[in-house]
Amino acid sequence: MVRDSLPGIEADPDLQRLFYGGEIAPEAEALLRKAAGAWQRTEEAQGYLEEAVSRWPSEVPVLIACYKFFFYKGMLSKALVHAYTLKGQSARRMGFPEDFREVRAHHANFDDYDKDPRFYLFTLKAIGYILLRLKRFDEGKEYVSKVLELDPGDKMGASILMRLILAGAPED
Repeated sequence: MVRDSLPGIEADPDLQRLFYGGEIAPEAEALLRKAAGAWQRTEEAQGYLEEAVSRWPSEVPVLIACYKFFFYKGMLSKALVHAYTLKGQSARRMGFPEDFREVRAHHANFDDYDKDPRFYLFTLKAIGYILLRLKRFDEGKEYVSKVLELDPGDKMGASILMRLILAGAPED
């Protein structure tokens, strides 16, 4: 996985693979590395990412790299597309209902630190946050509420987003 495309992640490649979807084809990793190296040249980096996702549309590390690139570049609508894709893949992998509103606590141990249920919660939180940033407050609130329902101990920190929503969701 590409360290430069995943801000805040330690330099340990094995740790990155654990949390970001596992091994990927060397060609996919090479494209992600090129995208990371071209970070300042947005169009060039975007081209590498688009090639990677067109060739490996189901690879979690590729989708995460695309999500993070668009998110950190402020292209929130594009980041949202990848967040929805990741949520759908996570739901299918876990055997959850397709509609996130139908997912209940009995579907998985969301209170544990198991990576799969936590990744699903992460996708819901990411979608909720992006929707809030896009001023789609009612939709964002649905996603954040679901995270809080499945994670009553608030290990994902969704209560911070909910407080923003309830306070009238300021600009940032």
